[in-house]
Amino acid sequence: MGLFSIFNRIKEEDLENAKKESINFWNWFIDNESLIISNLSDQTTSTDMLNTIDNKLMKIFPKFKGNLHFGFDVSKHIFDMVHFDNRYLFKMMTILINEMPEEVGNRWEFNLIE
Repeated sequence: MGLFSIFNRIKEEDLENAKKESINFWNWFIDNESLIISNLSDQTTSTDMLNTIDNKLMKIFPKFKGNLHFGFDVSKHIFDMVHFDNRYLFKMMTILINEMPEEVGNRWEFNLIE
């Protein structure tokens, strides 16, 4: 099945929702960036913060029924997400990257990993 036909099956409303939720995620990320870094740097609070981030990200990928795989290296300001060559995840993660505000992109490296 070609790439075009797979993207064609993603409804326009799903793309619009991904864009809206991506904007919401980045606004939340900016507002909570110091708390995110602090909590992810501390093993006693990192699990709660990862769960919070996961819950926010899942709003971008509502049709994905698996577990999202992502990670941070907060000391280097790196945020990685794994799409496992899943075209739906890749497309939605691309929207997330495209909606990343420049101010976040200047401070963080965002990587999509197969």
